Formats: sequence, C-alpha cells, structure tokens
Amino acid sequence: GAQNRSVSDAYPAKVTCPVMKSSFTPTAKTAKVQHQGKTYYFCCPGCDKKFLANPSKYVPGAPAAKPTPTKSNKADCGDACDDCDDSSGAEAAPAKVDSASGGLKIGTAGQLKVALPASAICAVTKEKMKPTASSLVATAKGKVYWLCCKKCVNVISKAPHVFIK
Repeated sequence: GAQNRSVSDAYPAKVTCPVMKSSFTPTAKTAKVQHQGKTYYFCCPGCDKKFLANPSKYVPGAPAAKPTPTKSNKADCGDACDDCDDSSGAEAAPAKVDSASGGLKIGTAGQLKVALPASAICAVTKEKMKPTASSLVATAKGKVYWLCCKKCVNVISKAPHVFIK
C-alpha cells in the first residue's frame, strides 16, 4: 500500500554524510542538499559547503548542486551534535595524542593549557564560539584548533589532514 509520509517530517532513520562518511539520524535542523534527484544530508554545516564546492568529489559524475535552505542559522554543527548538548564539561574527552597527525592532541582548553581568546571559530563548522576552560580544542604543529562540540572532535579525529594545515 501507499505510505502516508508528509514531506516535512519524512526523514530517514539513518543517513551517512557524504563528506565525513559519518552515520547519524537527520532532523529538521539537518543541513541538506538536493542533487540529481537525491537528497544528501550533512552532519555539520561545513560539510554541505564542501559538498557544494565540489560535488563530483563526493558523488561520482556529479555536476554542481543547489543548496536547500535550512531553517536554522544557529551556531551549532548540525543534528549530529544534539547528543552532545554543549561543549562544556571537563568529562568531554581525555587529552589524546595522534602522532600520525603531526602530534595532534585533543582535550579541553584547561587540560591542554590553552590561552582563552575573547572569541574563536570552530575548525570544523567555521561557527563563532566563546571559548572557556572546558571548551574542546585540538592542538597540532604549535597551533590551536577550537571545536564547538564532541561531534567536531570526532570529525577532526577521523580526518585531521582536512583541518590541520
């Protein structure tokens, strides 16, 4: 029989971000793009921008795509972050070092003894944020990369070469 699904609330149970290859459950806040008759969902707003800049990198044989406007302009990194409420809390992630990525260390600003600027920009989503001692950061090659949430920690951990220059 026919399925009674309205366009506004018809979201797949699980999707995979074509840029980061991470799996998540999309919601109304999820960044998405219509491309060649298919809807692509993105884990973070930065991912949809990367996809639009070069769709053929993520979808073989793809011409340029048109963005679908999203309702939310809030400084968050997509629904994948809904499960991390906010970036506060020293329990976030113990500092870890990835020697393969130029000595990438990830932890809180307090754990890594990083000086707090008045404002910072998330290395993954490019959203403005107000850093605190419990804000998440990655350090590599003498530079600090601010992260707005645990999802962005996962993203930079999986693909540090994309963000660490």
